[in-house]
Amino acid sequence: METEIDIIQKCIKGDNTARKLLYEQYKKKLMGISSRYCNTKEQAQDVLQESFIVIFTTIHKYKHTGTFEGWMSRITINTAIKMNKKWDFRKSLTEINHIEIPDLSINPVQKLQHDDLLTLVQNLPTGYRTIFNLYVIDGYTHEEISNLLGISTGTSKSQLSRAKETLAKWIQVLEKKTFKYEQQRK
Repeated sequence: METEIDIIQKCIKGDNTARKLLYEQYKKKLMGISSRYCNTKEQAQDVLQESFIVIFTTIHKYKHTGTFEGWMSRITINTAIKMNKKWDFRKSLTEINHIEIPDLSINPVQKLQHDDLLTLVQNLPTGYRTIFNLYVIDGYTHEEISNLLGISTGTSKSQLSRAKETLAKWIQVLEKKTFKYEQQRK
C-alpha cells in the first residue's frame, strides 16, 4: 500500500494514476469546503476543479509542515475566495433588512439537520458567508481574515456579527414554522 508521501512524489512526477487516487481520496472533503463558500453546487464544483488544478500544479511546493489535507484545504479556501471575487459577489454585502429568508425544502417536523444548516449558510450574502466560514468553521482570526480579504478587522467582526444575527433570525422563523406545523397536526 502506498503512503501519502509516495502518492505526493508520484504526483510531482506527473503520474496520472496517483493524481486520480489523490483526487478520489480528498474530493468529498474538499467539496464540503467548497460548498460552504459557494451559493450553488455548480459554483462549488468549479471551485473544487480549480482547487485541484492549483494543487497539482503546486504540489512540489508542499513542505511537509502540517498535514497535507490542511495544505489542500487552505488552497481550496483561497480558491473559493478568489473565485467569489471573480464572480463579483463581493458587492452582495447587504444590510440585514434586505436579506430574504431562503426557501428550504425541509420537512417541518424535522429539526434542523446538517444539510439544512449548510443551506442556510450558503444563502448568506457572500461576504457574511465567507467570514462566517473562515472564523467559525476554519478557525481563522479576525486579523488573518482581514489580511486574507484585504478588509479591516472591524469589518470582519461586524460581518461575522451580521452573519450570526441573520442565521439566528432564519432559524427562529424556521422553528416557528415547525411549531405551527406540529400544532396543526395535534
